[in-house]
Amino acid sequence: MGAGEFSGKFAKTVDSFARQSFDPTNLNRLAEDAFLWIVGLMAAFLAVHFVFFALSGLKGAHSEEGMSLENAQFKRRSTAKIVYHWVNFAAIALLLVTGLLIFYGDPDTAGLFEWHLWGAWIFLGALAFHIWNDTIRFKHFHRMLFTGQDLSDAMARILPGGGGGEQKHPFYKVEQIAYHWILAAVVLGLVITGFTLWEPARIYVGAIWMPWGWDGVFFARVLHQIFTFLLLAMILGHVYFAVAVPKNWYVLKSIFTGRMSLSSYVKQHQGSPEFESRVKDLEAGQEQSAPAGE
Repeated sequence: MGAGEFSGKFAKTVDSFARQSFDPTNLNRLAEDAFLWIVGLMAAFLAVHFVFFALSGLKGAHSEEGMSLENAQFKRRSTAKIVYHWVNFAAIALLLVTGLLIFYGDPDTAGLFEWHLWGAWIFLGALAFHIWNDTIRFKHFHRMLFTGQDLSDAMARILPGGGGGEQKHPFYKVEQIAYHWILAAVVLGLVITGFTLWEPARIYVGAIWMPWGWDGVFFARVLHQIFTFLLLAMILGHVYFAVAVPKNWYVLKSIFTGRMSLSSYVKQHQGSPEFESRVKDLEAGQEQSAPAGE
């Protein structure tokens, strides 16, 4: 193994300034245990959810027969958002595959790290575009915020006897907004710890790890791995709720076509007053085309 390559496991380094108190073997075990616990618990949660909630909705899932708006289509996602989603998916897949191979000690670590680095740059570039497109270009940042009333409505929609599907929500559900913020925190943790591990960028986050010497770098790798496992668990959850929960299938279609059934959308979402007015006109047969996206 050449100089500078990483075998997937920790090893003590020799440096005059380094203070090393952590046992690398224990750190390896901590990361491996975290992988099993995080992914295992998420898989168990999804299995229980599927048995008790998703299976019951498989018969005639999300039928739209008899709805007055069944032929109308609503543009939920722009082409730019669809492209971003799939570029982001490819980058994260590359990062996860190469990262896990490095973690488990693949012999071609140097080559894998180059691919891992490319995946990181593609992911960060796509993320920067996403933030610019949604918050600066279209000013949709308010969709990522929720009020106390939104939270109360969500609890009424989720809890037994609280109204269930009768409760509508804005563009995103409260749980979707919470998911985005947790995901943002996990990604931020991955970026900071990733910079700590990448020698050319390590100095830029030096204030975080330097007080602990090389212990800080060792522990950053453990945190990087734990954040990775959290990201993997969140992706499992995201895919599960999109694919295995029938009531969400109308949303799943929109990530390929950009459009969804307007009848499905208005059953669950609150729109702007202008949007709601145009929907009522469409229901009354006064318009022949669906309203554009909000």
